[in-house]
Amino acid sequence: MITLSQTAFQDYVPAFRDSEPRTYDAILPYMERYLREAETQLHVPEDFEDTPRLEAFVYQSAAFDALPHVDLVLTESGFAVVSNQNLAPASRERVDRLREQLRQEKSVARDALLGELVKNEKWRDNFGPQLRTSLLWTPSLCRSHGITTANNSHVFDEEYDALRANIDAAQADVAKIISQEQMDWLLRNQDAIDPADMRAALCDKVRYLMAAIVMRLGAATRTLRENLQSFLNLRAEDLPEYRDSSKYAADHFIPYENKAEDSCFFFGA
Repeated sequence: MITLSQTAFQDYVPAFRDSEPRTYDAILPYMERYLREAETQLHVPEDFEDTPRLEAFVYQSAAFDALPHVDLVLTESGFAVVSNQNLAPASRERVDRLREQLRQEKSVARDALLGELVKNEKWRDNFGPQLRTSLLWTPSLCRSHGITTANNSHVFDEEYDALRANIDAAQADVAKIISQEQMDWLLRNQDAIDPADMRAALCDKVRYLMAAIVMRLGAATRTLRENLQSFLNLRAEDLPEYRDSSKYAADHFIPYENKAEDSCFFFGA
């Protein structure tokens, strides 16, 4: 794990640079809480080597959560906690802009940390299924696949939570096309698929179709559905989970045809 320090905190949250420790001290309890969360909820291992991503998550998350609970004064170098009753707090407009910046940075930092954790096979096997219940399981994936809010805002943590039901519904919809067996495989392996494996291309197509469904793109959604089904038809032999699925069997079921040369030919009435 990391050792918390004022210098590192100010490197990740430069708006809170303060020549005195008062700002750092005021936010320290929030940093300690997120350090515990990284260990107990995100299951960051003790020997995790990517300290910059862990530090960014802890410091930027703590700054965002602490902001509503501290009075800030604007200084020449940034913000500091008000400790003098003769100093007026910073304007609400400036604090709101800072809060939005920290909100976005907190979301990006968490996604970046998770992106490193999934590279660890042991972490993926033990904790991945709890956190990755969707192929669009982070706000970053939503942004990279073109998902926005109703007013065309970017998706971060809060927007993602509001969209989650639509994302899950879209995934269930696409599973009907590729089979639940294939969807389950993609969910388990989405961050460890060899780029040369045909299932990597399938995963990408599924994500874009899910995004189109969430965004209700109409004609584009129909085109993506058709392209996905064509891909499955052409590449079934390279997709064993789909090829051996009940969905594939149902789609390729050949009904019995009564033929005169059959040993038991049935005459019509």
